Amino acid sequence: MDPSARALAAVAAFFVASLSANAAAQAPAAEGEASSAPPPPSSAAATPELELGAARLAFRSTPDAMNAERLARAAERAALHREAAEHYALAISLTPQAASEDRARLQAELKRAKAHVATLVVKLSPEVPATIVVDGTPLGSYPLKLPLYLDPGEHDVAALADDRRFVSVKVGLMADKSFTITLREAPAGATDGSVTRPVWPAIVMGSLGAAALVTGVATLVISFAREDDAESLAGAIGACDTTALDDDCLRLAAFVSDRNSLRNASTIAFVASGVLAGATLGYLFIPLPSDDGPPKAALRLKATATLDHAGLSLEGTFQ
Repeated sequence: MDPSARALAAVAAFFVASLSANAAAQAPAAEGEASSAPPPPSSAAATPELELGAARLAFRSTPDAMNAERLARAAERAALHREAAEHYALAISLTPQAASEDRARLQAELKRAKAHVATLVVKLSPEVPATIVVDGTPLGSYPLKLPLYLDPGEHDVAALADDRRFVSVKVGLMADKSFTITLREAPAGATDGSVTRPVWPAIVMGSLGAAALVTGVATLVISFAREDDAESLAGAIGACDTTALDDDCLRLAAFVSDRNSLRNASTIAFVASGVLAGATLGYLFIPLPSDDGPPKAALRLKATATLDHAGLSLEGTFQ
C-alpha cells in the first residue's frame, strides 16, 4: 500500500473510533447502574384559582355540557358553591336525555353543591318578559330556564319590565332549601309612597327657628346684664326697707323683674327654636303618603312541593 493510501486509511479509522466513543458516551446507563444526571423537574400542580380561571375561559369559548361540568368542578374545589350549582344545573340541561348515566351523575353532583346554597324559583303574575334582579344585580330574563342558586341569608328580589311595575320583596333563604316566590304587578294608580311638596314651608319654618334661636341667645345675654346691675345696686344699697322703698330699692326691684322676664323669654325662644327645627327636618325628610296610600308588600308563606324540590312559597303583593 502506498503512503497516501495508508494515510487515508488512518484518517478513516480515527473518524470511526471517534464516532464509536461519542455513541458510547451518549448511551443510557446499564440496567441497575445509577445515573448521575438529575431527573427533569416536575411541573407544579395547578392551583384551584388557576384551574377555575382556565375552566371559565373554556366555558366562555365553548359553552357545552363538558365545559359546564368542568367549570362546576373547578368552582366546587374553590369553595364557590353557588357557581358550582349553577353550572352543574346547566350541564344537566345541556346533556341529552338519552345519556341517563351522565345525567344521574350530574344530578348527584348538583345535590352535593346545593347542600351549601339556597334554591330560589321566581314567578311573575302576570307572566311577562322581565329582568330578574337580586340584590341589585340582574341575573337573567324571565321566564328563567333554571332556578336561581343564592348564598344563604337575606336577599332583595325584584322584576323590571317595560310599562309594568312589580313589588320587590326581601326573602331570607337557608342552605339546602328550595323556595318559590311570586312577584305580582302593582295595581293601577299605585305610587311609590310619597308626593312632591313645596320647599317654601321648610324655608319659612327654618327662618323662624333661626330667629327664635337668636332671640333666645340675645335675651339670655341681656338677662345676665340685668343680673349684674341688680347685684351691683344691691351691694351699694345694702338693705331695703320693705315698708318704705326708696328710689334705689325700686330700681333694684325693676332690675330683678327684668332679669326674670328676660330669662323666661329666653327659655320660650329656645323651646320654639327646637320645635321649629324639628318641624323643618320632619317636613323635609319624612315622606308624606299619597291619597291612594303607598303600595305595601304583603308576604304570604305557603308550603310547596314538586318533583324536584319541596319548601315554602313566599308571595309578595300590593295592598
